[in-house]
Amino acid sequence: MFALMSLILLPIIVAAVLILWAVRRNRAIVFDEDQYPGLVALRRSTVTARYAGLAAGVAVFIVVANLSRLGRGLFLAPAAAGAVLVLAVMIGQQLAYGSARTTGVAGVEHRRIRDYLPRSLTVAVVLFLAVLAASAAWTTLAASPDDFGLYRAFAVTGTEIIATETGGHEVVTVGSRRGPFPGAFYTSMLALGLPIVLVLGAIGLWLTARRPRNGADPGLVPADDALRRQTAEGIMAAVGLAVSISLLGVAVGAAISLKGMAEYGVYLNYALAMAALGAAALGALALASWCAVLVLVPGSGTVKPS
Repeated sequence: MFALMSLILLPIIVAAVLILWAVRRNRAIVFDEDQYPGLVALRRSTVTARYAGLAAGVAVFIVVANLSRLGRGLFLAPAAAGAVLVLAVMIGQQLAYGSARTTGVAGVEHRRIRDYLPRSLTVAVVLFLAVLAASAAWTTLAASPDDFGLYRAFAVTGTEIIATETGGHEVVTVGSRRGPFPGAFYTSMLALGLPIVLVLGAIGLWLTARRPRNGADPGLVPADDALRRQTAEGIMAAVGLAVSISLLGVAVGAAISLKGMAEYGVYLNYALAMAALGAAALGALALASWCAVLVLVPGSGTVKPS
């Protein structure tokens, strides 16, 4: 009964926390809109492009997920959707940034990508990317061919003592094979799609930091910096969605195949593997929720005082 109540209440609590956080984040960047109409156009363009990219990303996810046989497209879909979202944010910025600067007017300044990156989110995305790489490498190496010769199964063998007709005992080899398991048949899609998302994300962050502006205007710089932080956060959130949803697919797929395999091997090994995969799946779900809120609610782009 307690477990059932937990399953019902936990999603409700998580959803409530996310909604409250989203409401608190829903603050516009404040600056003199009459004095800087170009920044208004840039803000409108980047936010509109973000929502358009999110809608296009969902559509691309659905299409790509259903393109390939045996669910293979599901492992390419997160990267495809993330790439579309990053491209949309990049295009929205590049189309409008010219209106936010004065031609021929510039200040001497050196802007770095790390000045605009959301630190906590960046650390989380890098950490979960490492977890995804490790998990996918293990499942790729541990996979076995299925009836079609495709590496999408998990096979184990063990021994069992059975009674013979003569009253003795005999040790026989037994085994089991389960799938679908995220072996090379599936993880090859991750190796194809995720590097594209990472490269696009890096390009988008570079463009965000390096786009020209009138750095000599003390009134424009803070608002423009806030817009850059908002855009960089959107790009990192898009990459985070691709990484977290990919990890969720690998962890859940592997955990389902491992379930019940303890009788064929060392119980502790399988218990630890199941616990690690479960923790990875929960962490990926948390990161995906976090990134989804960041994409849906851009926020003010301000930096809290340390």
